Amino acid sequence: MKTVDIFLSGLSGYGDVYLDLIAKTPGVRLLAAADPFFRAPGSSAFLPFHGIPVYNDPEEYFASGGRADLVIISSPIQYHRQQAETALRYGAAVLCEKPLCACSRDAYTLKEAAERAGVPFGVGFQWSFSETMLSLKRDILSGAFGRPLSLKTLVSWPRGDAYYRKEGWKGKRADDAGRAVNDSVVMNATAHYLHNMLFILGDALNASACPRTIEGLLLNAVPIQTFDTCFIRGIFADGCRLLFAASHVAMERADPIFEYRFEKGTVFFNENISGLVKAVFHDGREKTYGEPQAEAETARKFITMVDAVRSGIPPVCGIAASLPHLLICDVLNYHLKTVPFRGDLVTRRSNPDGYCVTGLNAALTAFYQTGKLPENLAVSPPGKAVDIHP
Repeated sequence: MKTVDIFLSGLSGYGDVYLDLIAKTPGVRLLAAADPFFRAPGSSAFLPFHGIPVYNDPEEYFASGGRADLVIISSPIQYHRQQAETALRYGAAVLCEKPLCACSRDAYTLKEAAERAGVPFGVGFQWSFSETMLSLKRDILSGAFGRPLSLKTLVSWPRGDAYYRKEGWKGKRADDAGRAVNDSVVMNATAHYLHNMLFILGDALNASACPRTIEGLLLNAVPIQTFDTCFIRGIFADGCRLLFAASHVAMERADPIFEYRFEKGTVFFNENISGLVKAVFHDGREKTYGEPQAEAETARKFITMVDAVRSGIPPVCGIAASLPHLLICDVLNYHLKTVPFRGDLVTRRSNPDGYCVTGLNAALTAFYQTGKLPENLAVSPPGKAVDIHP
C-alpha cells in the first residue's frame, strides 16, 4: 500500500482534529505543516515531538523543494483559494475545509485549476463523505422516495464574545489585509447543514442542487460586519422548497434537526435526541441510515481523500458539489441586507459571555414549523427574493 505523504496548513482549531486522524491512520505520513502563529497548543505538540517542520504557508514549503501527495487546508477562509492554488500548482491533491473559499467567483477559478492539475480535490463537508448520507442519497437517486417536496433545517449554536475575538476574522467581510472572508453563521459554522440539503438533492452522487431563488431575513445582535442569525427560504426548479434557520445569539442551544419530505416518505434527524437519520415511508416501512455525527463517519472525509490519492478517483464532494452553497452565500453576502435586531430584544448572557436575543428560540422554531418569516424581530422588513444565476 502506497504511503500517502501529507502537508497540513492550519494548526489551530480543526487542524488538531486532522493531526489526530493522521496519527491514528496507517499508511499516511505528515511531512510538514504551516501556520504563521504556531505555538504548539494542545495536540499540536505532536509536531515538535516528531521533528515535523512548520512553515508560514504552503508556498514557502513547496518553494523550498517540499513535496506532498495531499495538502489539507484547515486555515482561515481568506487563505483557502491561494493555498489550494499553490497545492495544485505543485501537483498535490487537496482536501480543503468548508467553505471552499470566500465567494463563488473564486470557486470557479479553483475548479479550472483543479481540472488542469488533474488531481483529486475534496471539500470538507463531512456529511457528504459519510456513508449515512451517501446511502440516503443513493436511495433518493434510485427513486425510492419519489419527488422532493420540502427540506428544512434548524440549528441554534450560541457563540460568545470570545468566538469572534479569538481568531480576528470571524464575522468579517474582509480581513485587515483586504482579503475577502464573508464569515457568517451560514457561511462557516452551520455550513454543513445547509450544504447537506443541496447535496442530497443533486441529480448525481457527485452533484448538488441549487435553488432557483433565495429570500430571507439576515440579522445581527453582535456588532459584526456580517450576520449572526438567518431565516432563509428557497425554491428549486421542480417546486421543492427549502427552509434554513440558524443563529449564534439565541438563548438556548439546539443542535441540528432536519425534516426532508418526499412524495413517498420523510427523512428525519434530531441530534438532540438520537442523532440518527431515519426515514418513514408512507406505506409504513422505516429505515435507519446511520449516525452522521459519529466519529467514524466524520473521519471519512480524510480516509476518502487518502484513498483518492492512491486510486486517482475523485471524491463525490468536490468543487462542483460545493458550488451551490457558495452561490447561496453570494446572494446573502451581496444581495440581501443585514438588519439589526430590535434593541429591546437584545441582552447579554454570561455562559458564554456575549449577546443574546429574547424570544429568538421561539422564532426559530416557528419558522421551522411554518416557513413564515418572523415579523417582530427586526427594525426593518426582510429583503425580496433574489434569483440565483450559476
